[in-house]
Amino acid sequence: MAWGVRELSLGKDRGQESRATAWFRELYRDRVDLLKPGRRCLIVLDSFAYPGGTSGARTRTWFGFEDRPIFAWAAFSSEGREGPAFCGLMVAANELVTESRAMPAIVAPSDCEAWLAGDMASVARIARTTTDFAEMYREVTEEPWSGERGGGQR
Repeated sequence: MAWGVRELSLGKDRGQESRATAWFRELYRDRVDLLKPGRRCLIVLDSFAYPGGTSGARTRTWFGFEDRPIFAWAAFSSEGREGPAFCGLMVAANELVTESRAMPAIVAPSDCEAWLAGDMASVARIARTTTDFAEMYREVTEEPWSGERGGGQR
């Protein structure tokens, strides 16, 4: 399955470029069909990263949970012209994630079933919830940030 959904492109560039992330408000307004049960999925992560530091010398800053070796990111899948693809949902960043205004929409373990098969009210709640920063760790490294797509995965 490819990373990034082409059919999600909005406006004049619709269908031209795939998107790897989206906001619930975009989907609910323009593409609620992508939020139907059967399209919703979970991306399993052990951590995620953002670039930190000054331009030209950025390093990776990792985020995750000490008490959860793996966790779920709210996502959806789509069958496009080029085959199956998936896209992760974003929420406003919490106080720990200062490198970005957005972060993955992390699904609490107790909400996984509701994300996959629940009603739209449950989906909206999950897709708009920013994870409490007190639950997370932040690990600043000297590892250079790569501008390549997928640079925030390990």
